[in-house]
Amino acid sequence: MYINVYVEKLSDLRVRMGYTQKALAKKVHISKSFICQLEKGTRNPGPEVAYRLHTTLGVQFDDLFYIQ
Repeated sequence: MYINVYVEKLSDLRVRMGYTQKALAKKVHISKSFICQLEKGTRNPGPEVAYRLHTTLGVQFDDLFYIQ
């Protein structure tokens, strides 16, 4: 089972919330390069990172991620 990111939604939400990749990474305690990889779709988050991302961005889990 993998948690996948809706790539376009992540970058769109980040920008709409006024976060740079670096600022969002700092807020959710991950590296900027991890945010970049998530936005490119080359990496998947674990459950804890997915939780911190969707709560920080103020959206429901299903609005930002899907399970495969």
